Amino acid sequence: ITALDQVSDRARRLEAGADDFLTKPVNDLQLMTRVKSLVRLKSLTDELRLRASTTRNIGIEELLSRNFAAEDAKPKVLLIDERKSSFERIKKMLRSSAELDVATDPNASFFQAAETAYECVLISTAFADFDP
Repeated sequence: ITALDQVSDRARRLEAGADDFLTKPVNDLQLMTRVKSLVRLKSLTDELRLRASTTRNIGIEELLSRNFAAEDAKPKVLLIDERKSSFERIKKMLRSSAELDVATDPNASFFQAAETAYECVLISTAFADFDP
């Protein structure tokens, strides 16, 4: 909270590392709103740091950075989606980096996923008559 309200003063405070600031006189509603916003931002930042730490600990970064040298070494991916435009677009994106199987029947595809050694299963959440 400050009495300085010039543009140069604001710029200096932000350059010094302030996340937010208020000028006097302070409106209580404005103060509480900004405090809630900063608390929410802090919570989200902590959650992202925790997720990044967990990712490093379980080795996902190593798996994601793995190079596939041979054509037959591509990972097997199952895409479960009933919309042709959607799975065609995903096919184009993954064509060079994965061996993609597409299934349009969600009930049968779960059995297919269990019976085949897929490294990844992508499931659409936009089925007309099915809730994954």
